[in-house]
Amino acid sequence: MASSKPKIFISLIFVILCAVLAYYLLFDRFLLITGALDPRSDRYKIEELAEKRKIQYRLAYKGTGNLKQTIHLNTGPAVFVIFHEGSSDFTVELRTNRDSLITVLAKETGDWEGVSQVNIPEQDAYLLNVITTGKWGIAYK
Repeated sequence: MASSKPKIFISLIFVILCAVLAYYLLFDRFLLITGALDPRSDRYKIEELAEKRKIQYRLAYKGTGNLKQTIHLNTGPAVFVIFHEGSSDFTVELRTNRDSLITVLAKETGDWEGVSQVNIPEQDAYLLNVITTGKWGIAYK
């Protein structure tokens, strides 16, 4: 008759592996999931990192005709790369979220492209106001 020692040894290894797997699934994986969903997690600190480094979100808009768009800007420098195609007047304004003028980013007639830098006083929502009948594009970073 065969010895039962190998069967006991294999069963013991199986039980230990099941215990390790159960520990991982119940504790480590749960901790990884809660860590990823935790608002204090590094994944959710984008605004805090942007504020520390004084960087802006990078977005771009293009279109034809007028536009009044709400954008979010962080404190610090914001660089706007702008172009206009057409023979019409072209004006781009940066305004507070209460529609008070901060600065005119562009005021040209006809085809034009340029870069405008603005120092943003506080992290907030702002209005980007484009006035034209031509084609245009604005990217900011």
